[in-house]
Amino acid sequence: MERIFESIKKISCPKTEEPKKCVVLSIVELFLAKQIYNKRLEDLRVFLLFINFYRTTVKKISLLLPLIMLMISLNLNAQTQMPNAGFELWSATLPNNRPTNYYTVDTMGMHSCYKTTDKYSGTYAMKLRSLDTTIIFYNVKLPGLATLGKLNINTTTFYGGIPFTDMPTNFRCYFKYLPNGIDTMMMAVYFWHYDDVLHKKDTLGGFVLDTSATISTYTYLDIPIEWNSNYTETPDSMNIILLASYTVKNHTYAYFDEFSFYYNTTGMVQSLDDVLSEVYPNPAQGTINVGNSEATELYLYSSAGKLICKQFAADRDHQLDVSGLPRGVYILKTWNEREVRTSKIVLN
Repeated sequence: MERIFESIKKISCPKTEEPKKCVVLSIVELFLAKQIYNKRLEDLRVFLLFINFYRTTVKKISLLLPLIMLMISLNLNAQTQMPNAGFELWSATLPNNRPTNYYTVDTMGMHSCYKTTDKYSGTYAMKLRSLDTTIIFYNVKLPGLATLGKLNINTTTFYGGIPFTDMPTNFRCYFKYLPNGIDTMMMAVYFWHYDDVLHKKDTLGGFVLDTSATISTYTYLDIPIEWNSNYTETPDSMNIILLASYTVKNHTYAYFDEFSFYYNTTGMVQSLDDVLSEVYPNPAQGTINVGNSEATELYLYSSAGKLICKQFAADRDHQLDVSGLPRGVYILKTWNEREVRTSKIVLN
């Protein structure tokens, strides 16, 4: 690093430049040089020539700073996202029932996935509908399914996905769920790396979420992605599976919009709400009281994003037993029909 600092020092501030402008540019140079060093680019000569060219041809530093900040911003936000994340793109050959990049289950002219204007934002969202009906003498069952991979109908197994090489820390989306009676929806996101030596697929991380709660309005969901620490590889592929109905009830609906991956760069597992006043005591020891006013699903995660336990709180003032957990910081997610809240919990 000293070599880089010395190279920067050799670009002396010309006497004709205003001192304030020179200082600002030197800071920018130092930042960019550090980025170059971090990316292991061995030669700084191109960078230094660019700075010299700038200083001899451009009179106002303010013209360069917006460009530099734009480049920095683009670099910081370059993490990979999933395709068609807002469900704005739909197949022209199968109108209104297949989002671009997704595989859906359709049979006998009947569909389980639809383009809908009942969305959280943008123009469209995805609506999955389960179907259990009879056409002439045939019973038709469609679970309401969409995936970035494929489904083997005969074995009911999923395979394939899309290329993906990053490691996000959270999956985020907006969704709502309207089950017909007692039913359960499922969301699964998983990442893997194909081992060319052993010819097998190693699952590196992901999550599976299911719920039976009726969620009648679009609700924000933020789920930590759990990564397997036994693997050192980065993923090469990923898949998303969305299922409206485990039991294939007739006319159960699930809506999805605005998918995104969050990449943690600060060391925190995820963004947190303020400490929830209805969750007490905090810090806690032995038992946590959750003052829920309605049916609520509880998810307790470690600070690394690993799911510790999941409980359904049907009554008011639910008690969560944490006596068997070691001291430390945990993440409690409370999820009901109205909202999803996340809070930091400290166990003494």
